[in-house]
Amino acid sequence: MPGAGMLTDPEATMPPDGQCPSDAALTQRLEQANLNAWPSAINHWDGAWCLRIMPGSRSRRVNSVTVFDPADDADLEARVDRMLEHFERHRVRPVFRWTPLFPESLAASLMRRGWNRISETLVMVRRPEAAPNRSNPNSMTAFATSAVDRSSWLDGVVATGAAEAGNRKVLERTLSMIGSSFTTWLAVDANGAPVATTLAVSDGSFVGLFLVHVAPEQRRKGLAQTLVARACAFERSHGAPTAWLQVEADNGPGTALYKKAGFRTAYRYAYWVHDEGTGIS
Repeated sequence: MPGAGMLTDPEATMPPDGQCPSDAALTQRLEQANLNAWPSAINHWDGAWCLRIMPGSRSRRVNSVTVFDPADDADLEARVDRMLEHFERHRVRPVFRWTPLFPESLAASLMRRGWNRISETLVMVRRPEAAPNRSNPNSMTAFATSAVDRSSWLDGVVATGAAEAGNRKVLERTLSMIGSSFTTWLAVDANGAPVATTLAVSDGSFVGLFLVHVAPEQRRKGLAQTLVARACAFERSHGAPTAWLQVEADNGPGTALYKKAGFRTAYRYAYWVHDEGTGIS
């Protein structure tokens, strides 16, 4: 992967106060983990630019261009046009995913073309040295949390509203494409009904948490805290002590929960979009 030689020991760049710096090596490592953990069906590399397409998915993350080297802006306008041709051919709305590795000249080009930057997301990291976050005692007594098989987890994802029923096949396909080991977690109530979900994908010493979701009627009962604690403890015991996740910047309750669990913001990402894009939104 372009730029992989830059990666030495990103965990060592985190200061003892738990605040993650804006560090290019750590950002690049987490971006690589993101590609590994949530794959697309089509991946096209142009230098350090990676175009991802996942037919049938409405997710911008798997239908966008991510850049892994801020200095890779040669022949920029022609490369943008080539990327747009790929989106048009697959009838997918053109999206460029901004991260701190995004070339400033590329952002300027998109702005001149009339594009807008939207939807900021935080990428948060929990350092190995952080004190283990504890399961919420209230949720532990009222609900059962465990790792489950893939089919049961997909049922739970739909039942809790983490994904629409129509997206189940796309999500199932995504799981089948993950090359790293992963664990699917589910919390159920006393009647066995699914109430919360998460997916933990390991990648070397890192583990990414995805779809941390609690059914609306079961929120504020400590379920998310327990799921995150159980998944992190399990992955730590299996050699992945550094946890990371993504949360929308305007999700105050979610951000507060993760900060309480020892996560700190490593960087942010957003999307560049154009109103005249075709295909999905």
